[in-house]
Amino acid sequence: MNVQYSIVGGGIAGLTLANLLQKNNIPFQVYDKSPAINPKGHGFIIPQEGLVILSEILDWDQIIRKGNYIHLYEAFNDRGELLASIDTGGVFAISRPALLESLYERIDPANVHFNKEIEQVTVKGQQIRAIQFTDQTIIRPEMVVASDGVGSMLRKQIFPTSNLESVGYHEVVCTIEHPALVEFLGKRLLKFHHHAGGRAFGMLKISPTKLIWYVQFDTQRFPLQAGSATALKQFIEENFGNWCAPVQAVIQASDFQNAHHWQLFELHHLPTYAAGNTILLGDAAHPVLPFTSQGVVSAQKDAKVLTELIKSKTDQETLFSTYSDTRMAEMQEHFENGKAMMNNFLLPLKQQSVGIPMSVKIPAGNLRRAFRSTSQNPPPSGINVAI
Repeated sequence: MNVQYSIVGGGIAGLTLANLLQKNNIPFQVYDKSPAINPKGHGFIIPQEGLVILSEILDWDQIIRKGNYIHLYEAFNDRGELLASIDTGGVFAISRPALLESLYERIDPANVHFNKEIEQVTVKGQQIRAIQFTDQTIIRPEMVVASDGVGSMLRKQIFPTSNLESVGYHEVVCTIEHPALVEFLGKRLLKFHHHAGGRAFGMLKISPTKLIWYVQFDTQRFPLQAGSATALKQFIEENFGNWCAPVQAVIQASDFQNAHHWQLFELHHLPTYAAGNTILLGDAAHPVLPFTSQGVVSAQKDAKVLTELIKSKTDQETLFSTYSDTRMAEMQEHFENGKAMMNNFLLPLKQQSVGIPMSVKIPAGNLRRAFRSTSQNPPPSGINVAI
């Protein structure tokens, strides 16, 4: 008889795994703390490896209409002068709600349980014996998949000595609808770097009608405390409001009620990704710095590797060790890349290496760098874009 997998956390990692298990007739249940699929959130960049996994479980013709291919990355300084133009190799951008909804639609709804926020976990050794939720329901899982995010309560129960440490930069992210700016961006990711370093403003189209923008900033030089939408707006206007025209246009078009302040962390002292009867997936196992654009695809690959191991019907000890060793080896490269990219970002611009802002493998022949004075897409009507 097949073991049933209790997936705790219905984000990208948990729902990708649920789809793969369902496709292979492997029993599972998903428990998520939200009252329903959360319509809020922003977006992701998904490299080719992630698209291959998505294509196994989703109707690709449908998903492609909800997102946008990004073919070109263009880097500028804060005055709008072009620094570099780089072929991305065809990464895909999509909003978080669109991807979550697409993943959820394929799962038997009887296997997904909402309003399941963890209240108490009963652990013996490293075995999770019971999970009690705030609605007082209790499960006694055979196997637990902890996909409950960077602050994972389940990880803390199994690995109490592991700890999160804040890093030297934060992000603010926001999604807006603006047809003219969406048309202007097209298939490009634009990123503007301050000449003194430690501040950057990026923007890209994530759907036929929406774009996402994000700022990255050195928290030592530009501290931002958690606060209201008004405080976020003031911070962005003070630190980015006098930049070149595209940045100004995006800021002016933004509703800061929709903006989110991300405080970023590294995870230390985690010896393995699987122990007892628990397997860690996605951010619960390996939060990565957003510089790498590897958060989503790493979660997808976790789910794919785990599913293939389960299908092989190997014994639990081998499954756990193979999953952990395989995923830890790859993630170490992303951790190192993320730290190097962050340290580069903190330097003055003239000392930075301006490269593609993601640690993805670009197919041979697809990487180009050019210095030029004109943009590939014309500016939208009514906006004086000085690039």
